[in-house]
Amino acid sequence: MSDLRENDPFAAGGETGEGNDGREEALGVSSEGMDGREENQGISLEETDGEKVVENSGQDIFDLNEGIGMSENESWSDSGNGFKNKMEDMSETESGCEPTDKSGNYTGNGSENTEENFGDIVVQAEALAEAAKEKKRAGKRGKLTPEEKLIRSEKRVSWIWGFLFGILACLLLFAGVDYYRLQLQQETYNSANSSTSTSNDTLLTNGDEILEKLQTIQALIDTYFLYDVDEETVVESLYAALLDSLGDPYSVYYTAEEYADLMESGSGTYYGIGVEVTQSTETGVITVTRVFEDCPGAEAGMEVGDIIIAVDGVSTEDTDLSTVVTWIKGEEYTTVDITVERDGEEITMTVERRQVDNETVTSEMLDNSVGYVAVEEFDSVTVSQFETALEELAEAGMQGLIIDLRGNPGGYLDVCVDMLDYLLPEGLLVYTEDKYGNRDEYTSDADANLTDIPIVILIDGSSASASEVFTGAMQDYERATVVGTQSFGKGIVQSIFSLGDGSGMKITVSNYYTPNGNNIHGIGITPDVVVEPDDTTEDDEQLEAAIEVLLEEMGD
Repeated sequence: MSDLRENDPFAAGGETGEGNDGREEALGVSSEGMDGREENQGISLEETDGEKVVENSGQDIFDLNEGIGMSENESWSDSGNGFKNKMEDMSETESGCEPTDKSGNYTGNGSENTEENFGDIVVQAEALAEAAKEKKRAGKRGKLTPEEKLIRSEKRVSWIWGFLFGILACLLLFAGVDYYRLQLQQETYNSANSSTSTSNDTLLTNGDEILEKLQTIQALIDTYFLYDVDEETVVESLYAALLDSLGDPYSVYYTAEEYADLMESGSGTYYGIGVEVTQSTETGVITVTRVFEDCPGAEAGMEVGDIIIAVDGVSTEDTDLSTVVTWIKGEEYTTVDITVERDGEEITMTVERRQVDNETVTSEMLDNSVGYVAVEEFDSVTVSQFETALEELAEAGMQGLIIDLRGNPGGYLDVCVDMLDYLLPEGLLVYTEDKYGNRDEYTSDADANLTDIPIVILIDGSSASASEVFTGAMQDYERATVVGTQSFGKGIVQSIFSLGDGSGMKITVSNYYTPNGNNIHGIGITPDVVVEPDDTTEDDEQLEAAIEVLLEEMGD
């Protein structure tokens, strides 16, 4: 359901939008991170049955195993002269040392110093083996040589860079897929000629710069700001600022509490004070336009024309009407302080919140069998109330009908369509177009009722949005004569989206057009009979003019 409400009544509790199932809800978009784990890979020898085997083919066995050492269970095989060469290097005798067998036993004949020299060689070999073992034990304890540390560090760095490049490649792949999808979407929507930059483009292009600047600002706040900071308020303000930057008074961010109140308001029943207000888009002033009888607001002394300037001591200046509505509503039997300005004087009233059953339609039979129906807003309960009122008046002998939409700020688009469907023949009632040129049409698919009686519609400068959809369709079909003054001129539609964490946002999504293709945004609907109100008298001259026009059409 799309929201066409310009000014929220407290009776409804705010502006709401719904989808085909009663609520329009945009699924929040979530993302998943990647958990990369860095694993250091050491170098180990292959183990076989508890023994480590090193094969040496014609190479120096000490060179092959440098830095590793040999354990007590280790063995080697020497198919060449590596061991002999090493022994010769260590021997300084004239005749050197003859090779030993595989068990290390001396097998040759040397000079007179052979036995002594061999003993020295064995001692040196044992010392080298022990040093090798010590290196190995040190390696196991994490004490690596500088060269080994360098090699391991280089491997670790190479692994890290590989991991980072892998992530970068994935991001580039995802970006390419997303770009391709957007290109297809643009072709589908025939938006190739659009050169409008989106906030998403800005965030993607300057994301790092934006994040860096935010971090700099936060660091300065943390370092120098004198007072405590509410982190939740800071975050919520960032979200609200993004919507506010659009420069559209109808696009708003809602906290979780505000969003819950907003969704509740469409039921027609709420806990509040029982008043209806409008907000000027030029001045931002919030004015009471209706006070329900036997409700807390009336009991506290609130009057039509009161300007609400504060709620619980918080100024309403520069605050969206829907937000002010959420401040005023609350739990049953709690109180709220409302400060109003009346005739230049500030008055603060403490008002108890109670359940308010919102009566959006009132009706009565006037003289000369003229039926009168006033529609305060287009809420979820309005269709049934409207049809019931018309049926009761018809049964009472109604010969002509006045539908009063003065002061009606709008409401649900589908509610408005259902009411039109009751009165108009089969055909187009209203259509919307988004920025891609997509068109949604709303039609009447049922036979019209009350086709044999004339109808007059009353409007004024506070008749907005859904009120203008209703009036525009009736006027285009020449089913009603419009009396009063130029309507507000809100010809755009808002949708409300859930953000998945309880919060939500409302943004303008499309223009709407009357059956004849007229978009009245910023213009309004021009009455067939213009009648200005006379503030100097208590008489309702606009209503009197509507009755006069209707009687002429009735032939009286």
